Amino acid sequence: MPRTDAKGLALRSDCARALVEIKTHGWQAPAALLRLVFEGRSARDRALAKDLVTGTLRWKGTLEALLAAMGTRSHLPFEDDWSLMVMLLALYQLLFMEKVPGYAAVDCAVELLKRRSGRKAAPFANAVLRRCAAAGSLEALIGDAAPGRRSQILWSSYPPWLRRRLVDVYGETGAFDLAMAMNGRPPVTVRVDRMAPSEASAAILERFEGARVGPGRWHPSCLVVEKGGDLTRLDLHARGVLTVQDEGSQIVGHALGAGGDDRVLDTCCGMGIKTSQIGILLGEGRIVALDRSPEKLRRLGQETARTGVTCVGAVCADATRPPLAPGALFDRILVDAPCSGTGSLSRKPEIKLRLKPSDPQRLAGLQGDLLRGAAPHLRRGGILLYSVCSVLPEEGPGVIEKFLQENRAFAVASIPRLPAGMTPSKGATLLLLPSLHGTEGFFAAALTR
Repeated sequence: MPRTDAKGLALRSDCARALVEIKTHGWQAPAALLRLVFEGRSARDRALAKDLVTGTLRWKGTLEALLAAMGTRSHLPFEDDWSLMVMLLALYQLLFMEKVPGYAAVDCAVELLKRRSGRKAAPFANAVLRRCAAAGSLEALIGDAAPGRRSQILWSSYPPWLRRRLVDVYGETGAFDLAMAMNGRPPVTVRVDRMAPSEASAAILERFEGARVGPGRWHPSCLVVEKGGDLTRLDLHARGVLTVQDEGSQIVGHALGAGGDDRVLDTCCGMGIKTSQIGILLGEGRIVALDRSPEKLRRLGQETARTGVTCVGAVCADATRPPLAPGALFDRILVDAPCSGTGSLSRKPEIKLRLKPSDPQRLAGLQGDLLRGAAPHLRRGGILLYSVCSVLPEEGPGVIEKFLQENRAFAVASIPRLPAGMTPSKGATLLLLPSLHGTEGFFAAALTR
């Protein structure tokens, strides 16, 4: 095989284009991959492209800092963002992807830059990338290129304001551990419904040669799948038995404690992953699901149809002012509020590029409005579960504290349903951290009146 085959060059070129759009125009990574990379490519190449793009996004700042340490930032010979992204993709491959041969990463980048950026960029890229290949690992390269600056180089993958905020909340060591956990590849986890997890595990192993399947860390219905391919192509997925869902998200869905004939209000249902999960747990109960986005409600319909959930009534509405009669009361309310997404940085690393220092506090205002909109519809003795996929306190305890100050009839309650061995955090609330629990980061609190 040629060292720089056309297929490999085209894939990396398109990945660089996707990274430029994400950086320059704020595209989400899945949309950029779908529009610029995936079309006409095999499942194997799509998986490789996803790893390349999301991994480069996770470590972008660190890779740039290392590149600068091996040259002079003001004299890096790249004419445009695309050329820089080609270099970052190659660095990521050399330092994080053992399955990609080092020579392939070097040769592809050098060839692409030679065609685009001319004589200056290609020799520089060749020298730098061969130095990286010789180092063999991120830690070794930091020791070679930036001795004594390990923490600074690794923290470069986070915007300075977010680093400061995490350190303020979790301390130097806790913040660093959390940041590095959120820079890791997240596990592929699935929820299994209406089938024994062992039976689902056997079906996955039979379908994907070389796959490894094990139990989740916390929830009995969760499986962790390694090297399993596209799980959404399985018959189990089409039948609604298997759903790709983070284990932390599964915990939050169960934490609501819905069951039997409960009447449930889901105020920010999104695309319906938790909604269908709750629907499966109900007996004769019903769910009213609200969302402002018609597209998300369309996806909700697909999800409930796939999982066989028939108890959901969807309404396109602003949940800060839900279109419900004053006397409409519910046994369980889920406010899974829009948030900064800082708990999901491992899966959505592009958030670090677009999130502003003012965003968490701005979103806290919206989250409070959603709580105030839902609260009048909770029956006495019922449970309202508030949750966000955030590790920042202004979106978690801060929102709850302000709401309770304004609404004296409400109080924090015990979270109805948690996995065995999992205890609530301070104040009976739940804080899931990637560095401690191996899930995405979530905050949840149960309220009652």
